[in-house]
Amino acid sequence: MDDAILTTAKEIGDLKWQEYLLHDMKTKQYMDRIMRQKLQDLQKNCDDRRRRLLGNSEDEFQNTQEYLLHDMKTKQYMDRIMRQKLQDLQKNCDDRRRRLLGNSEDEFQNTQESLLAAVSREHDQIASYINKFTQILSSFRHLNVPKTAELSEVMVKIKNKSLQFLETVESGGTVELEKVHQCTGQAKKVLVLLVQQVEQAKIKAAEDERRRKEDEQELKRFEKKKQEEARHIQRKEEEEAELRKQKQQQEEEEEKRAKAMREEATTMKQSQEDAVQQPMSSSSNPALNSVEMVEQVPVVSASRSRREMADSNLEMYSALQNLRKTFEEQSSTLVNDSKCSQYRFKLQKAVMAPLNTLGAVTGSQLQRKLNSLLALLGGESVEVVGGRVSIREHPSAATFTQYYLAKQLVGKSESLASQRDVLFGLAGLAVAIWCRNKDVGRLILSFLYLNCPYLALIRLTKGDKSETEFFKSLGYIIEDGNVEHESKFLDRMAGYVSLYAAIIISSPPSSSGSHPHGLEHAWKWLSSVMNSEPLPGITATLIFNFLDICGRRLMTTYGRQFWKLVELLNASFLPKIRTCGGDGGPISRLEDFLSQSLKTRNIREPHGFLGPNVWNVR
Repeated sequence: MDDAILTTAKEIGDLKWQEYLLHDMKTKQYMDRIMRQKLQDLQKNCDDRRRRLLGNSEDEFQNTQEYLLHDMKTKQYMDRIMRQKLQDLQKNCDDRRRRLLGNSEDEFQNTQESLLAAVSREHDQIASYINKFTQILSSFRHLNVPKTAELSEVMVKIKNKSLQFLETVESGGTVELEKVHQCTGQAKKVLVLLVQQVEQAKIKAAEDERRRKEDEQELKRFEKKKQEEARHIQRKEEEEAELRKQKQQQEEEEEKRAKAMREEATTMKQSQEDAVQQPMSSSSNPALNSVEMVEQVPVVSASRSRREMADSNLEMYSALQNLRKTFEEQSSTLVNDSKCSQYRFKLQKAVMAPLNTLGAVTGSQLQRKLNSLLALLGGESVEVVGGRVSIREHPSAATFTQYYLAKQLVGKSESLASQRDVLFGLAGLAVAIWCRNKDVGRLILSFLYLNCPYLALIRLTKGDKSETEFFKSLGYIIEDGNVEHESKFLDRMAGYVSLYAAIIISSPPSSSGSHPHGLEHAWKWLSSVMNSEPLPGITATLIFNFLDICGRRLMTTYGRQFWKLVELLNASFLPKIRTCGGDGGPISRLEDFLSQSLKTRNIREPHGFLGPNVWNVR
């Protein structure tokens, strides 16, 4: 109590109060020493007297008991005196303190209350920190926050220390506020540390959750990849089984085809000998008869020399061009008749309407376009913008319509090398019309050969032609005496060869019979090109676009023989193409195509291919 009072006095800073307390404490200490000394002396006298009494005789024991009783009463009396003296001393000290301090006693009381209030506030603050600490622990128990045990232990110690401070002040004592503040600061630091640990735990939990989700996604991707690989393996096995089946069928068909071709060659040779000795049949169109004769020449004949093949191809080319010129002459009466301009314009609209709306069409849409064109060619009245029209209204209308349809159908292909949807729609119509109307089919072939003579497998020479006429015969467009740029020329040739290849692989309607210009012509064209000398730029362009469209059908039909041809093309003919020069773009595209095809032993189906079921519509 004295130490507490002295500490409080020092904090107050009152010099008189400090001097009084020091004097009061010294006086009290002095009186305590005197009282202890007197009690010690009294005890010693009692002990001496008892020894003397007990040492004389046993009979005096009773007197000794009486003395001891008197001694105890004396001691009790001395205790009462000491207590009274202490009380008097305390009263004197209090009186003296009041005289010295005057109003300072009230100030002391106020200071003690202020101290109690300050300590209570700090204790309440610490209690609030502890409550928050407990709430955080309970709320984030699932996060497995590290060091919670150590922090809880520290917080318990701080709580106990705060309670000690509060009890000391409530009992009238005093404490150093600095220590109380330190205790509160420690509680706050522990709370902040816990919050930091919780945030780190939340970040770690979020990271763990993210990794868990990534692992799940990776596992799903892995499982999906395994399933796709399993499906790919299954598809590959099915394709291999199908290829083996097709290969077996192809071998059987090749054997039958070779036998039939040998018989056909013998028959055709005899027919040609008879044709030389006998006059031609009395047909109204001699050019048409010559085309029919040439088309019956066998596609492949190992016994014929290269010279004979060139002559046959040139004969076919000439016959088709004669047919085209015949139709052009017969159409001139309608073209040159100014009175029929409106009628001619309606016929042109009837032809162009189905051709202009080709795109990613369905089978039913393609069938409607085919029906419209067949109805027009068959003499029926068809509806056009501005009325109806029929080819029966003029003698040359049928010839004009067939000629115009073939010319426009081929002409639209020159810019469609990359527009495969439109290209295959155009090819499908060409095959279906060819099956019903042979004249239109031959005219389509004649325009293809005229615009792209490389498809006819003929080698045109300059001869007596001028430079302009020679380039025009090679397929170049001449405008104002200027030959078109090579890149534009190659783009147009790519469109023509793409249409030709698309016609070869497009399926005719099931009711139309066999294909009028089937896949055997693709084999003949490719092998013939490889047996000729390559030309700069154009040869690589033609082969790439041709194989890009026909390659898969050739692969599935001829199998091993086709791959041998591709290997020969890559190993022997491609170096010749590089040597002849020209733009590197077409050569690079062909080289990449051959490399990828030989590496995978597969050629993808061309985009936009309609397939054999396109005509199976109700």
